[in-house]
Amino acid sequence: MKPLYQTPVILLLIVLSFSCSEKKRIEPKTYPSNLPVIDLRGLISDAGKDDILMFSPSDSIEYVQLDSIPEIFGYQDVLLTDNHIFLILSQYKGIVVYNRTGKFQKHIEEPFNLFSFQYNKFTKEVYALGKENVFILDEETGNPKGDSRTLLKASPYTQLYPLSPECFLTLYGRNNFYATKTCAALCNEKGEMLTDTVHLTPDEIEKHACWWGGRTFVMEDVNNNYLFFTYFPGNPYQTIFKATPEKIEPAYYLDIESDVDIQQAWEFKGCLYFIFSYWLRGYSDTYSHLTLAMFDTKTHTLKSKCLYKKLIDYSAKYGIENNIDNGLPIQCMKHSYSQKWVVDLIASWNVLGYLKQNKMKENAPEFLKQMNEKSAPVLSIIHYN
Repeated sequence: MKPLYQTPVILLLIVLSFSCSEKKRIEPKTYPSNLPVIDLRGLISDAGKDDILMFSPSDSIEYVQLDSIPEIFGYQDVLLTDNHIFLILSQYKGIVVYNRTGKFQKHIEEPFNLFSFQYNKFTKEVYALGKENVFILDEETGNPKGDSRTLLKASPYTQLYPLSPECFLTLYGRNNFYATKTCAALCNEKGEMLTDTVHLTPDEIEKHACWWGGRTFVMEDVNNNYLFFTYFPGNPYQTIFKATPEKIEPAYYLDIESDVDIQQAWEFKGCLYFIFSYWLRGYSDTYSHLTLAMFDTKTHTLKSKCLYKKLIDYSAKYGIENNIDNGLPIQCMKHSYSQKWVVDLIASWNVLGYLKQNKMKENAPEFLKQMNEKSAPVLSIIHYN
């Protein structure tokens, strides 16, 4: 017979166990159709430990050190092409063009608020997407050619993603100042609409976009099509659309808690990857419960991994485990199926932020161990099989 004083303790443990299971319980939910559902609810509190790898040890990494220039206080995006490396600088400082060995070529002080690159392989042009316009450069020379409003007759505040020589996915929105977009359609090279407008919100109502309340993600797949969605926190669910040269149609439903922010989303070899966290806003941004999830579009299986319970320096490099040369985690900033490479950029603050919570592996590349606040950025090119 157990002592009586143990009874309250046992009851308390049972209650706590029941309460914990209640917190993790995900209520069943219905959706408008039978599209596959990517249900990320609950993953952020589960502290998953699944192995999520994109690469194999037989893949290789090429590192290209970029010439440092005074204007590099931060960067928005990077693009690698056959002849050049393009870098969008933060704080509206323009575009820096390097050759393939990292030598500085030119600094373009652009008139637009740029945030992302897109490569038009059909015309061999570089698209620098901005909030107001698309800035177009010649890939071979790196020189500006004009913008989408003058060259392609596109409407103001429209983002373009090439699907074929004659067809673009075009994204636009109600509040055009913001990069977050709420509508989509197909258009031709003359700026003429080829399809009706598709609203990206579940209730088919065009919602107000604002810089703190949403984000638009566009992912190119192996068939040169695009998967894309706009994430609005608080929506009952999100819809991921697929754009082909013929049409735009819903492809998946995405579900996640309303107090969670999605930092990154990309596609690789038939899997969709998401990095998300609780985002506490104040005098500085703090990522809590930073989580990586992978959804296999063929098997519809879902894996998750907790990257950090709390990331104390949001400039730290985080992402997919580097199982190639044991260097820093890898972020899929740009990906080319035709070239079979994934591109990432490593700046000094990425390394120093990472070292605040981690130790560099002994067999990591030597240059990472030597980087300091004055070190120039390094382009990481992952060549995969």
